Amino acid sequence: MKRSISLTIIFAIISFALCFSRGANALPSDFKASAKVDSTTMMAGSQTTLSVDFSGPLLPDSRITIDTDGMDPEMEINSNRNSSLTDLGNNRKELKESFLVQVFDSGLYTLPPILCISGHDTIVCNSPAIRVDPFPLDTANLVMSDTIVTDFKIHDYSDVTKVDKKFLDYIPDWAVDYFWWIVAAIILIAGFIFVYMKWLRHGRIPLIPVKKPIPPYELAINRLSSLQDQMLWQKGAEKEYYTELTDILRTYLNGRFGINAMEMTTPQILDALSQNEGLTEYTSLINAVLMQADFVKFAKARPNADENQRSFGNVRQFVELTKPVEAPVDGGKDDTDKNKNRSSNNSEDTMIISNDLNPRKDKNVTK
Repeated sequence: MKRSISLTIIFAIISFALCFSRGANALPSDFKASAKVDSTTMMAGSQTTLSVDFSGPLLPDSRITIDTDGMDPEMEINSNRNSSLTDLGNNRKELKESFLVQVFDSGLYTLPPILCISGHDTIVCNSPAIRVDPFPLDTANLVMSDTIVTDFKIHDYSDVTKVDKKFLDYIPDWAVDYFWWIVAAIILIAGFIFVYMKWLRHGRIPLIPVKKPIPPYELAINRLSSLQDQMLWQKGAEKEYYTELTDILRTYLNGRFGINAMEMTTPQILDALSQNEGLTEYTSLINAVLMQADFVKFAKARPNADENQRSFGNVRQFVELTKPVEAPVDGGKDDTDKNKNRSSNNSEDTMIISNDLNPRKDKNVTK
């Protein structure tokens, strides 16, 4: 039993030694090398690719090189630095590498020796041949004598030719290059101008619904009713009461007659009313309210209940007397007379109410 085991070990050692010796000293027939060019015919100065394949029991230091000693000076060979090593199995590998070949003169050329080296083994690969053709020569402008060029034909400059220009020829190059950008900019500018002229200059914003403004008459009546419900002067807030009352009056003058009363003093408002023929008769009515309000706000006066109610009634009466009147559809003389009588009665009531706040006028009326 021990003898059989010893023989097995000895046989394994001998087999390993034979395999190692075969890998270290491979036979030349175990290697294969081949070379080929992409094109065996080319023009002078052009390039072609030389591909070399080297296979066999290659060692890690295997390489492919070209012996450039004695190479034709018109030929130039450079490595592509594009090599690959592939394991084929059974202790065989394949090495591939490519070179660029360029020839600068016409003729028939044979590539220099291609050496495939693996360890101490060197395989000389086949050297392909390349035919290089010269560039075709245009002899139309050459003066030749017995196939020898002796001179050149020189042609004078031709005259300047006038070319008919079209509309596009007058457009600058930058306008052509950015044509669509320019069109887009023009559309945007035109759209902005349209939106501004139609909406923005009137203080409106497109796509946002605009609330219908409340007519000045309705707004004044609503604010007067709200002020009356607050009962400010009854609570001792006379200043807040007259501030709100005059604000209603000023807002109504601005909205109804275009008088910027919110930025005016009392004398300025009275001057503006005197310049308006339709409002001259109401100057004393408005003066009574504004003067009373100034006394309260600046002199800290404390009017009695009658004076507070009289001021409120004067403002309400002024709003009622100057509210817009719709033109009658069936205009008649009776309606006109009624309106005249109503306005005359209202003016008399106005003078009576305003005279209560003006002592001088009371004396004149008594007389």
